[in-house]
Amino acid sequence: MASAMEELRRLYLAGETEAALAVAESVRPAPVGTPWPLDTIPLVNMTAQQIMQLPLDPQSGFLLARIDGMTPLKTILDISAMPHESAMHRIEHLVHLGAVRMLVPRSDTPTLS
Repeated sequence: MASAMEELRRLYLAGETEAALAVAESVRPAPVGTPWPLDTIPLVNMTAQQIMQLPLDPQSGFLLARIDGMTPLKTILDISAMPHESAMHRIEHLVHLGAVRMLVPRSDTPTLS
């Protein structure tokens, strides 16, 4: 595992984000589900100028461009044209970078019937 992490770091620092992501996905255990409910609303948490400084691959940029503060996570995953697991990994990475935060609906919020 240490050698995979060293390779991941080397690729990332060399700007080879796709290859680094492939290495990361190969050592990361498969998720059981999503870390957030599918009706969670992702929100952009940075300015455009801050986002331009982030090391994002094209797929992460595509997902970030779909985050409008109104569209639920399920819809973003569905329209991504990526396997949900891959899209979810990228969204988790965006959250880790601080570019995105999640607005999780409260389960005790009254609904109109």
